[in-house]
Amino acid sequence: MTRSSTSPEPTTSEAPPSTGIRLGLFRDPFRFVMDSAARHDGLVRLGAGPLETYIVSHPDYVRRILQTNAANYVKGSMMEPFRAALGNGLVTSEGDLWKQQRRLMQPAFHARQLQLMEEHISACLDRAVKRWADSAGPVNFLDECIELNVEIVLGVLFSTSIDAERVERLRELTSEVFVGLASKVWTFFLPNWFPLPGAVRYRRAVAALDAEVYGLIEERRAGGVEHEDMLGLLLAAQDADSGERMSDQQLRDEIFTLFMAGYETTATGLTWAAYELAHHPDVVETMVAELDRVATGERPTFAELPQLEYGRRVIDEAFRLHPAFPIWFRSTVEPDLLGPYRVPENAKIILNPGSCKDSPPSGQPLNGLVESVPGGMSDADLFVCPRLVDGRGGHRRDGGGRMRDR
Repeated sequence: MTRSSTSPEPTTSEAPPSTGIRLGLFRDPFRFVMDSAARHDGLVRLGAGPLETYIVSHPDYVRRILQTNAANYVKGSMMEPFRAALGNGLVTSEGDLWKQQRRLMQPAFHARQLQLMEEHISACLDRAVKRWADSAGPVNFLDECIELNVEIVLGVLFSTSIDAERVERLRELTSEVFVGLASKVWTFFLPNWFPLPGAVRYRRAVAALDAEVYGLIEERRAGGVEHEDMLGLLLAAQDADSGERMSDQQLRDEIFTLFMAGYETTATGLTWAAYELAHHPDVVETMVAELDRVATGERPTFAELPQLEYGRRVIDEAFRLHPAFPIWFRSTVEPDLLGPYRVPENAKIILNPGSCKDSPPSGQPLNGLVESVPGGMSDADLFVCPRLVDGRGGHRRDGGGRMRDR
């Protein structure tokens, strides 16, 4: 794909542009982005001047940004609002720093380490299931999954080295910081000095969580006792090339990132999966039959999880239909072409992968999942479909359509 300065730019979705981006984003930001993507050919320009932003949802363009020309699309300035909390963890860093951090983090996610977490995760699940079973009425499943995930993440990070009072304090602070982060997703176009509601409370929560996390790091370094939890593994991690270990700042950034990642993204994915399963009892029946066949005890063990192939495809399909991260941000380094459209350098880009399921890539199945059929799109919006049973399911599969972030 070659660049051309005469290629047309995407059309503006609102008139006047500056009013459209402000009102639309503030009224219902996520719906605004989804509708803008749906009304145009997978690429729309919003606003003008410093507010100019490009919303990308066409799979061909998403693939170019995240895969085939990824070096030209950096996280850039649009991630600045998140760096106050997440620092330069894996979500916000890039380039050589990202590569180094990924190498240091990787051992913590090896199969042996994950297996060590099995007892803790199972205990958390048992308590949650009992709580739901004992409930006198309906439960808010998203809230329950958030509580479950926070309990799991805190145990995985710090094992039993912190008391119940500290766990509750970390839980409360994590919730406050997450709420503040969520509000910043849609204020990227505002200057840092702009007075937003809740900004003071957010900064105080970040500072308080900072104090807690740095305190835990200092206690571990001073204690001299090895722990097989995530903090212990990160403290022991050493770069194979340079021999360097993580600084306190790097440890803090990765712990914050794991806090936030474990707070709602997994919970949201579980909730959507439960929603889909509630509407497809035949899929539930097949999953239960697979569990009965594979599990040798009351529940499947860590070693047995890979044998739950149908269950994995169901989860993959739920995450494809309802991405845990519905919005991603990038900025261009140099001008580029997305299809017939020219995107300038330093362009602010919002990737909307949730809309990709509605527009398949040119000449190939969407994400390697959706079979082409006469007349256009097949069953991209159906939860129950052949890809759940023919081995082609899974939004992280290759097959010509894999899209991976960095």
